[in-house]
Amino acid sequence: MKKVIVVGPTMSRSGYGEMARNAVKSLVSKPDLFDVYIQETPWGSNGNILNKNNPDFYLMNKLMIKTHQEAMKNNGQLTIDISIQVSLPTDWKKIAPINIGYTAGIETNYISPAWLQPSLQMDKIIVISEHAKSGFAATEFGDAQGNKYKVTTPIEVVHFPVKNYEPVNLDIKFETDFNFLSVCQWGPRKNLEQTIVNFIEEFHNEEVGLVLKTNASSDSEMDKHECVKRVNNILNNFKDKKCKVYLLHGTLSEAEMQSLYKHPQIKAIVSSTHGEGFGLPLFEASYSELPIIATDWSGHLDFLSVDDKKLFAKVDYELKGIHQEHVWQGVLEAGTSWAYPTPNSLKSKMREVYKDYGRFKSWAKKLAAYNKEKFTEENVYGKFNSVLDNKSELQKQMEKDILSDFSMDKI
Repeated sequence: MKKVIVVGPTMSRSGYGEMARNAVKSLVSKPDLFDVYIQETPWGSNGNILNKNNPDFYLMNKLMIKTHQEAMKNNGQLTIDISIQVSLPTDWKKIAPINIGYTAGIETNYISPAWLQPSLQMDKIIVISEHAKSGFAATEFGDAQGNKYKVTTPIEVVHFPVKNYEPVNLDIKFETDFNFLSVCQWGPRKNLEQTIVNFIEEFHNEEVGLVLKTNASSDSEMDKHECVKRVNNILNNFKDKKCKVYLLHGTLSEAEMQSLYKHPQIKAIVSSTHGEGFGLPLFEASYSELPIIATDWSGHLDFLSVDDKKLFAKVDYELKGIHQEHVWQGVLEAGTSWAYPTPNSLKSKMREVYKDYGRFKSWAKKLAAYNKEKFTEENVYGKFNSVLDNKSELQKQMEKDILSDFSMDKI
């Protein structure tokens, strides 16, 4: 049995939190192979999964207590075989005989130069989409002497599993019967302003709605006021509109979110994203039989096709450099590009779904059935664990190494 520590934000209500929990649940599904520990790390400002009815909360908390107890038996150290580090690559370190970096990767077309060295230190890298993998493969760096460098570490793609919950009564009634839904954090990459503006421009004089499930950085009352302010700043330019824009703010459980996707007045989900490492809300919508309108680029393409046929309303785009104000050194680098959805295409796709809803709903049902069969927990956890199992190259390498003393203060 191999001792594995997951270093990541397992309690975070975020994409990286979902990844960290996915790693833990994959490993604990094979108790005969892996003895699992957790080193919790902070992530963002979206808060934690503190719902005591959430089984993930109990599992993560139990393993964190176990980790602390085991470390205290040996002066704060754990004897670890494998580390799985769930974070941006800039945080990856060699802390065990075998080290695996687990990242959402990128939303642009190339990785940051700051990712090269830590990626080369890893024995393997796990990413959550083919887009993320291609970003690593496509990037080549050069130095002043003309030498070329790129990430040569083996990279595996492991997606997320489908989840199923009993329906929840949300007690929400919209004034409009046909409503598009947008689910995202309100930031530059999600491009939510374009979704709102293009929706109003297209359905200005019609009784159609757009439901925004969003926040700026948290689910606080102050954050709610900020989102209301942002929405009103846009709506003030369309004072005579008949279409409706609704704001849903605050924490919803996963069961409540799945019920929102299946709400009888929610007819489709729309995204004008510049790029996704994976796109969890779109994935959740895909197996909830909700028609999808999205940019035809980046990570979400992994789960929007059946037999190579794209079963969503594809929004055209231009691949162009990110704006200077969106540069995030070490993550979103100047000179990289992402998708800019074409406004006319986004509007026409919303109109097409509205007018020909039966066709897109049939696509959604076919896509949901396919994804429910492909992305089962058994398949996803099996793929994740195969990166670490006894037949992998990692295990062969580890046989040559001695075990590592993992110190709790190394992170």
